[in-house]
Amino acid sequence: MIENISLSTQLLNISILFLAALLLGVLLYSSSERIQSRILSIELGLLFWILFQTTLSLNRWYMDQKSGALHLLFPFLFPIAIYIFLNATPRGKRLFLGLNQKNLILLQTIRIPLGILFLLLSKDRQAPMEMTIFGLNFDIFFGVLAMLAYLFYQKIESNRKLVHSLHILGLMSMLVQMILTFFSVAGPHQRLGITQPFYAATHFPFSLTPTVLFGFLFVAHLLAIAPKTKS
Repeated sequence: MIENISLSTQLLNISILFLAALLLGVLLYSSSERIQSRILSIELGLLFWILFQTTLSLNRWYMDQKSGALHLLFPFLFPIAIYIFLNATPRGKRLFLGLNQKNLILLQTIRIPLGILFLLLSKDRQAPMEMTIFGLNFDIFFGVLAMLAYLFYQKIESNRKLVHSLHILGLMSMLVQMILTFFSVAGPHQRLGITQPFYAATHFPFSLTPTVLFGFLFVAHLLAIAPKTKS
């Protein structure tokens, strides 16, 4: 079933993952010295999470329909829990203050190719139409909006309400994608894509998009709207 995915779709998926790593590098190396001194620790932590999710996917953990819904929620909730924990500490808040806000927006431009990926996956019958631009996927729209915000950042930087509104909008659209993923994966909880489930979500390397990239982009929005006052 997963072998029906076209070569162009596979190449785009791999390209998105590499692009995400590149944009993360740009973000980290353009941030404060406090963050730059911890780049190795941050990258090792992310690498561990990617390898962990890869292991789960290759062992068909996300294909186990008897495990209930919790194992599908785990990759979404864990990075959010890490963010909440760190943001509750003075050291974590100071670390977040050092992030380059302009490049946090640049990171979200990856949602343009991400939206195209879901179109191709739907065409290959590996994702439901609801997860594309013709359904409830706003990735391409928000990716273009993020690109414009990045290009004109100097003009909007002082308007914190506008920047925060942008990230809140991104949070909402990312949350929609997470909900769509949860209800589109084949299983007892499936409510969408009954005739065409989100098969790709449970197969490596496509599984890294919902299990790693979704949480990563969601937390990036949270980091951008974190309190900007030092503890």
